[in-house]
Amino acid sequence: MKLNFVWKAKTGEWQTGDELKLNRIAVAGYSWNGSRTQGHKDNDDWIGNIYLPGITTKRFVAPTQEEMKTKLQDIVIKWFIEALKEGK
Repeated sequence: MKLNFVWKAKTGEWQTGDELKLNRIAVAGYSWNGSRTQGHKDNDDWIGNIYLPGITTKRFVAPTQEEMKTKLQDIVIKWFIEALKEGK
């Protein structure tokens, strides 16, 4: 079974980043971190979220878009491998 993952840009007016889609279903996504913690003037990190059930840590941080994409994609692929093992 081959899973077809594709990164698609978010298209909302105020949205940044991409979503990782399996066919037309979003399984993860990331965007620029617009919130700033007290005492920090700049925060250039990207915030990623996993939309799959059963993952206890659903929010991730990375300094670049490419690192975020790699991190999210690795987690999603591992989730599907485990889900397919349990389904047998």
